Amino acid sequence: MIALRNKKMSNNVLASRINKLRTISGLSQAAFGASIGTSQAALSAYEKGIRTPSLDILIDISKKYHVSIDWLSGLSDIPNSAQIKTYADLIKSIVLLNDNNHLDITLDRDSAILNFISADKTLIEFFKEWNEMRTLREDLENGDRLYNLWLNDAIKRYDIPLS
Repeated sequence: MIALRNKKMSNNVLASRINKLRTISGLSQAAFGASIGTSQAALSAYEKGIRTPSLDILIDISKKYHVSIDWLSGLSDIPNSAQIKTYADLIKSIVLLNDNNHLDITLDRDSAILNFISADKTLIEFFKEWNEMRTLREDLENGDRLYNLWLNDAIKRYDIPLS
């Protein structure tokens, strides 16, 4: 019973994430399905959790839409561990962070400034440290070296699941 429940939960996550990825990409089920070599009907079944895509389909989704299989399956909350290379990659990451309630992103229409708001204590702690380190990076002769050491340490310290 527990294994069945876990499989059902993982199918729900997979279904939800395939749907979210398709929606963020602005594609119809038919267009998204065609891009990964499957039909609209099959994609609909994946998004409803009725069917589970094959490993080959998951790999196609991962490669074409720059997301990890870990994220698709719910093992990670980070869509892509690779570097963000395009504005589309950046926009997808921002939307997913916003949709998962880690950030509230607003635009001040008068000044055209983006505001990233978070009540997440871990993010707030990181950004306080980051602002201090950016200042030191600019002010000190060996600022780049110190900043890179700090950043490597921070990445290790913050390698914890999102809450």
